[in-house]
Amino acid sequence: DAHHDDTDSASYNGSSAISQGSNGHALSLSGVLKKIRTAKGATDWERKRDGFNDMREWISDHGHTAGHELSRLMDKLVPTVMDNTKDAHHQVVVSALEAWAEMAKHGSKPMEP
Repeated sequence: DAHHDDTDSASYNGSSAISQGSNGHALSLSGVLKKIRTAKGATDWERKRDGFNDMREWISDHGHTAGHELSRLMDKLVPTVMDNTKDAHHQVVVSALEAWAEMAKHGSKPMEP
């Protein structure tokens, strides 16, 4: 997959920081973020929704080890989530908010928009 980005994947305490995405390919959190941020058009709502679902799943799968990666990418994650809560498609908004809730559970710092 030419759009696959696992350059920021890492291993923490023996557990891989790479998850399977909705397309069946392994994704790092930065790869998921890239997927969402490159979906710009109104017709890309499915890609954005799937990206946020992948993000939520990645965070959930990595539990306490997700905190480090979340902290590292926070400056990109927060604006991406907040921008997409204003999306015209309700499924994008819902999936962005669900990802935000998962980030709040596992993040190492208090999060405010």
